[in-house]
Amino acid sequence: MHINIAWQDVDTVLLDMDGTLLDLAFDNYFWQKLVPETYGAKQGISPQEAQDYIRQQYHAVQHT
Repeated sequence: MHINIAWQDVDTVLLDMDGTLLDLAFDNYFWQKLVPETYGAKQGISPQEAQDYIRQQYHAVQHT
C-alpha cells in the first residue's frame, strides 16, 4: 500500500512509541485521577461519583 503524504503541508509529526513521550504512570495519573477530579469539581459531584461516571464513559468507547 502506498500513501501519498503532502509533507510540505505537515508542521509536526509525533511518534510516541509506548513510553517514549509519556509513560504509563503519567497516562494513569491523567486519565484515572486528574480527569475524574476535574470533572467532579466542575459538575459539583463527589470524587467517587465522578470516578464512576468517567469509568462508564471510558468503557462505552473502549475498543472503538
